[in-house]
Amino acid sequence: MIGNDIRPTTIVGIKRLANALRKSEGIQHTNALDLASMQAGYANYRNALATLGHERAEPPKPLHSLFLTAYWREPRSIAEGRETMELRLERPWQSLIDARKLRACRALGKFRGRAPDHLASKAMYRGQDAARQALCFAARELQFMAATGLRPADGRRLLRPKIAESLPAADHTTHWIDPERGIEVMIDEPYEGAIGPEKLARRAAWAAQHGYRIEQAPWPGMYAPDIGSLMFVAVHETSAAHFDAIRAVLESAPAPIVFAEWSGVSGPFRPTFRSLLEQQAGLRAIAPLDPFLCRDTETTRIIGYDLGRTIRMPKGRMPIETHEEVGTLLKGIVGLCGNREGVRARVEQVRAKLDSWLQAEYTAAELDSERFFDVYYHGTLPMPLRKDMPAPVRERLLADLVQVRGLLSKHYPGCAPLRDVQGRLEGAMKSLREWGAKQAAV
Repeated sequence: MIGNDIRPTTIVGIKRLANALRKSEGIQHTNALDLASMQAGYANYRNALATLGHERAEPPKPLHSLFLTAYWREPRSIAEGRETMELRLERPWQSLIDARKLRACRALGKFRGRAPDHLASKAMYRGQDAARQALCFAARELQFMAATGLRPADGRRLLRPKIAESLPAADHTTHWIDPERGIEVMIDEPYEGAIGPEKLARRAAWAAQHGYRIEQAPWPGMYAPDIGSLMFVAVHETSAAHFDAIRAVLESAPAPIVFAEWSGVSGPFRPTFRSLLEQQAGLRAIAPLDPFLCRDTETTRIIGYDLGRTIRMPKGRMPIETHEEVGTLLKGIVGLCGNREGVRARVEQVRAKLDSWLQAEYTAAELDSERFFDVYYHGTLPMPLRKDMPAPVRERLLADLVQVRGLLSKHYPGCAPLRDVQGRLEGAMKSLREWGAKQAAV
């Protein structure tokens, strides 16, 4: 039975578990309350209410208003508008997450901080429902952070990223950290229909093997609690002492905001929304750019669209033979530097970008599929070097990166997409030099 490892400690938690049991087990609400109370360690709901119901209530804390806004435009009609939600938090949003860390969140990554009382979406949504769902998702992430004090973790800082990736039946997984204690927490949110008893048993075995404690949370979750996702909390045994504290705050957290219970305000696309603090600061209103209204520039052309933005490449056409030369150099670097994440990851990003440019530059008649795939990806990569890299090899790889940078500058005009690629090459070179410097110091 889903939820059988949840042990509520408050009346609010018992009622929340009872609602979940009523839906999953198809039982009457009174029976669900008794069942939830028994899981909490009481004889029935009346006994739990007698014990917990008279707990002295704390005086309400002052709340801070936060407005979330999102804009939408129907792709095949003239319909457009704006959705605004007011969220009441015990603390200002800047105390929950640094504005620079918003992009580390799955939902809030699409928002920018406009003022202490306003977060605005950077994306243009393709319908009113999509805008409302985006706002609800962002609100749930804020609710989670406000309740737990956790912050989104930078994947490069995680101590056990490879182990966490091996969790059976994992889905919609995110990583969080307690900034005060440095505790890592993994949140996994699979759909209920995709995680039956057999998969739950495999996950329990995984936890025992790798020294984790993983249990279903008493809070429905962030990802899609209204359509069946469940939240599981996983903490390594070295931090297990804080596991119960996380469960306790989630148990008493407000119910997650969901699309079906939308209570926001709909308005016209223009005038764009400005919060009270934006108005007092004299900030001008900004609406997100609609990528479908964008055009090519003198140095760039559009080759695709992402949520709320265009995907561009430099105008120009690098010869296929030059692409093949660059691809050979990059594949060699990726192979040899497989154990140096700072080099490998950046070079992987560069060749993925150049692969998309190549596809946009040549038609299938000009470049057949077999040759196209060979340019940047097919072929045998050299074995990765271990921690020690001979100085001559490092210098050769640095020279290869410089050569790639020069070839790109020769065939493409200066523009933001090219500067982005060159910046990643510079980052790879910096990481390669630091790798050599550390070896020399040993």
